[in-house]
Amino acid sequence: MSTMTDRDARLRQFFAGYFQEDWAITGGPSWRDVVVGYVAGNPRERVLVLIDDLRAWLDAAAVGGPSSVAGYGCHYECRPELTEPEWVGEIVDVLSERLASS
Repeated sequence: MSTMTDRDARLRQFFAGYFQEDWAITGGPSWRDVVVGYVAGNPRERVLVLIDDLRAWLDAAAVGGPSSVAGYGCHYECRPELTEPEWVGEIVDVLSERLASS
């Protein structure tokens, strides 16, 4: 039996909340717009925690950990352009760039 960690709960809140089935209607038109909206609507500290959580997910995925964000309620399909780890890495980049410019 697995238990959800705080990090897992935060990732679920992000992916299920911002990339739910209607993400393109509620936050789109692009995934980048959704991420920019997340930064605009959340305190800097929360964005920094999300960046750390996403990096930890990337580290785990690199060594055979969970490799799908669908388990966090994400309905965005990044393939065939990117793998999920590549897309998550780009999310980290956009989050970091937006924080640096604010």
